[in-house]
Amino acid sequence: MVNPDMDKLNALVGKMLGDLGGAFSVPTVRIGFKLGSFKAPAEARPLTAPSLAEHTGLDERYVREWAMAQVAYSYVSLDPAQHSFS
Repeated sequence: MVNPDMDKLNALVGKMLGDLGGAFSVPTVRIGFKLGSFKAPAEARPLTAPSLAEHTGLDERYVREWAMAQVAYSYVSLDPAQHSFS
């Protein structure tokens, strides 16, 4: 077996992981748009998870988990000192 070009291998793995992450983010983004979870912080930002849940009429636990996923995807910002999302 020939030794692989590690730079090319690392680039391929990085691309694959980026594509996989993008694929996993699509359902949560669609849910957020459908339920107004992106719109609420844009109108009254920043919002904590309880405030976002109140604005959207959703359960706080699920709102928090959704918002943290969006933070991980860099679609939403988190202010850790205020525990708020924008």
